[in-house]
Amino acid sequence: MHRSDGGLIAGGAITFGLAYLVTGVIGTIDATAGRSVGLFTWLPLAGPVLWAAGMGDAVEWVLGSTSAALQTLGLVLLIAGAAGHDVEIDASEALVLPGAPGADVGATLHVRF
Repeated sequence: MHRSDGGLIAGGAITFGLAYLVTGVIGTIDATAGRSVGLFTWLPLAGPVLWAAGMGDAVEWVLGSTSAALQTLGLVLLIAGAAGHDVEIDASEALVLPGAPGADVGATLHVRF
């Protein structure tokens, strides 16, 4: 049986989403200040790097590259979680249940292979 990993999916979505949203808001603030290069931040993954290249300042390079790295990490976690993993299921089981059908006392043995 194949199962996805919900923890990786949630962690990846939160990491990607927060990095994307924070960078986009910063870029929008930058764009309202008259620098249209700020709108590049709304491009996933590459946008923060393009924004940093257009600004040319060391602070923007750190912010842009960090955001791009966090977005990439979030996307990798999301894809890895969605890809999931194979789980081996052991279908055989044996149960001993109290009581027997049609009897006052006894036990029932239920076996599945």
